[in-house]
Amino acid sequence: MHTEEKTIFDNIFLDRIVDANAFVELMGTIPNDVNAISGNYVVNGKSILGLCSLNLCQPIRVEINGKVDKEFSDKVMAFKKPLVKDND
Repeated sequence: MHTEEKTIFDNIFLDRIVDANAFVELMGTIPNDVNAISGNYVVNGKSILGLCSLNLCQPIRVEINGKVDKEFSDKVMAFKKPLVKDND
């Protein structure tokens, strides 16, 4: 049984519509299928309507079927936000 390799990015934040639009444009530059996952919901990561149906106040997981190059990965990583620690 052959399973296709996936490239996975966790904690992607698209909490502004401009970020969601930029993300969809970036995903459109690759031929691979892209899934955006939030909780139990999986949508097409190349669809602005799909992304807007998710709770974008929360981070999403992105799964890309196949491998992507480092330059593309770096562009996706720009959508990650650093975790903020409480100073308690």
